[in-house]
Amino acid sequence: MHEAYGEAYFVVRGELIEGDRVHGPGTYVAFGPKTSHRPRTETGVRAFGFNYDVRPDEPA
Repeated sequence: MHEAYGEAYFVVRGELIEGDRVHGPGTYVAFGPKTSHRPRTETGVRAFGFNYDVRPDEPA
């Protein structure tokens, strides 16, 4: 679980499965703080993951 900050990923190639949803190339998926997830793949994936270090309600 990401307690304080969110996380996201962008699928470049292949597919990434999150729960019952399959995310293909070009998909951007974002998760807010205090959420958990367990992405997986059955065919392979190339993706970039991002951890946010500032919450949207905090000044930059």
